[in-house]
Amino acid sequence: MSALSIRGLHKRYGRVPVLTGAALDVAAGTTTAILGPSGCGKTTLLRLVAGFDRPDAGTVAIAGREVTAGRRGLPPERRDIGYVAQEGALFPHLTVYANIAYGLTRRTANAKARVTELLELVSLDPALARRHPHELSGGQQQRVALARALARRPALVLLDEPFSSLDTALRAATRTAVANALRAEGVTTLLVTHDQAEALSMADQVAVMTGGTFTQTGPARDVYARPADLATARLLGPGTTLPARITAGTAACALGPLPLAEPRPDGEAHVFIRPDQLRLSPEGTQATVRAAEFLGADTVLTLELPDGSTMQARADGTVTHAIGTAVHVAVTGGVLAYPAA
Repeated sequence: MSALSIRGLHKRYGRVPVLTGAALDVAAGTTTAILGPSGCGKTTLLRLVAGFDRPDAGTVAIAGREVTAGRRGLPPERRDIGYVAQEGALFPHLTVYANIAYGLTRRTANAKARVTELLELVSLDPALARRHPHELSGGQQQRVALARALARRPALVLLDEPFSSLDTALRAATRTAVANALRAEGVTTLLVTHDQAEALSMADQVAVMTGGTFTQTGPARDVYARPADLATARLLGPGTTLPARITAGTAACALGPLPLAEPRPDGEAHVFIRPDQLRLSPEGTQATVRAAEFLGADTVLTLELPDGSTMQARADGTVTHAIGTAVHVAVTGGVLAYPAA
């Protein structure tokens, strides 16, 4: 039995359809990331699961109990969920301790011990319990919000773009702390994000959403390795798209004949090549360096092929490549291919 089961959810605002029959299952104790571009319906789906909005059609079941059926359903406070919004939404007049303990009833045994346990779980110093939200960093506030959501040991935790307002370094540290806490509690989690690195690093399952429905769902590694279509491949990370012709498992394109990662029918196609598959090599297709972005250990090079196609490749950050320099580029591994539009 799924900890969360969504079937045929539809929602429109006015005449604009936002969800068009979305369906999803989340196994108990796992994290599923809903990944998609802005406006695809991710947050609307989360709000329907939480009970903040009502669907036009479809059902949501949490831990085997149906909580919404069409326009009828349980209110949010009776759904046994924890919810963490983008900004954390802590009570500004309450201390960290009081924020976390807010969801615990006065009859909860060992409430103080539970708050202390949660502070440790989300990697926060117990001394912070006496502070107010404005005295914390953004990352600390999000960890407190998660601790509050976990306090009552809910059946399901919903995370709505919880790290989007944090800077890059703080986002990575907070993401790690949150992922470790969720794993330690064994709680079922639904994460909404448009950040592919966030989805792939935190989730057991990735559900790709476009146009109000799920276009691909599966283990994070499988979805990354075998995107269902070109739009999904681009959503999961940067890459170069080149026209190609497929013949007997080989794609002929501007980079020469390339082996396919998956069998495809013969004919016109587009190949998708990720930057980490491109390597500068003494042999290979000649290209010209048009831009170089130094990232420390790596440099991302923008290369122009003889036919005018451009692509990005990763190179050793210790080597300087002047603009206009001629280099040779080779492809490692099989490439993804999709039917030509």
